[in-house]
Amino acid sequence: MHRVPLGLPPEQAVLTEPLACCMNGQEPLGIGIGQSVVIIGAGLIGLFHAELALAKGASLVLVADVVRECLEEALSLGEGWGYRQ
Repeated sequence: MHRVPLGLPPEQAVLTEPLACCMNGQEPLGIGIGQSVVIIGAGLIGLFHAELALAKGASLVLVADVVRECLEEALSLGEGWGYRQ
């Protein structure tokens, strides 16, 4: 258990637990520089996994989803994101 720092908006504080779960889930996979990663689902957890894989040096991160709005949200995260139908 950790205290939430004063001034941290609750909307941000609630994201620490799902992000920690993603970090713990990726740890045994050994994702690293130059690897390719496929993520099924472009919801919050899927996008956390994508960002973490990119931060660890993965050269290709594919995110698949059947909901177009989720893929469009992924595109809004920054450069390097794209999708095909």
